[in-house]
Amino acid sequence: MPTKKKNLKIPFGQNAKVLTEIEQSTIALFQFPDCFVERIIIQSLEKDFTKVYGPDLTIGWIEDNLLSPSLFGSSGPYIVLESDKLNAKVKTYLSELDFDHYLGGDNKIFFFSNKKINDKAFTKVLDQVTYEGPKFWEMNKYVDVIADFFQIKLNAQVKNYISNTVEASAENYYNALMVISAYKDQGEITIDLVKKLIRPQHLNNFELADLFNGKNMKRFFISLLLIENDYDVYRSFFSFIQGHIIKIIDPGYSASKAKLSKYDQGIINASRGWKKDELINYLELFTKLEILAKQRSEWLRDEIRLSYLKY
Repeated sequence: MPTKKKNLKIPFGQNAKVLTEIEQSTIALFQFPDCFVERIIIQSLEKDFTKVYGPDLTIGWIEDNLLSPSLFGSSGPYIVLESDKLNAKVKTYLSELDFDHYLGGDNKIFFFSNKKINDKAFTKVLDQVTYEGPKFWEMNKYVDVIADFFQIKLNAQVKNYISNTVEASAENYYNALMVISAYKDQGEITIDLVKKLIRPQHLNNFELADLFNGKNMKRFFISLLLIENDYDVYRSFFSFIQGHIIKIIDPGYSASKAKLSKYDQGIINASRGWKKDELINYLELFTKLEILAKQRSEWLRDEIRLSYLKY
């Protein structure tokens, strides 16, 4: 009777547990949240693995390297990358093999993929280990995982800056920390150094809304100039801030809530501090800036700069 296959889910941030599963397994499918975490795990393996690409894997290769390694094949263990691209005939062949009869010692094989594999006939014959990605509110965990990989020690202030200024994705965090890692041998990674290396890539809508609520327009506009010239980011923000101003002009919906959030309370307070004609003037300005962003106009930042210089 065939043994029941493992189906293990490992929460994000537990790289050591993933590495232990690889060390203790003979054949298994490992699915990763993205190619960057997959790369980190591969480069963290202590043992040398022979890498094979899924699209290149053939039945002949399997027979020569896994089924009769002492005669033809180089010694394992093996990692099959891009396992989501395995040939259908190869998957069928693999699903019919009795691996327990052939594998052992260094003759191991692991199928890696950073994309979900839905072929049940293939996956049911393998132990499965899924390294889960972070929840959307836990994206800053990437900073810790990638910093550990690059062996960078970051203080809380630096971590917070990276989380707030780098667009939340594995690729962006990986690239930012790779740049910072080039300076790790020069001493402490300071906030001043990181600010020079990493410029803000996105706008924090709610922080900017707070600045607007408090009429801190000098800081508001300089914050818009600190980021790279990304028209999509600007367009999204100017759409948001117009909606925010409309809520300040008519705060009835926020005021009617039984329990006010910090954002709702900010709207109510702002409605008391702003005059309606002032808000309408800003509404017209941000409508104009959104149109320039949609047009990808080279005059957009000049218009933002002119608004900043008024203060």
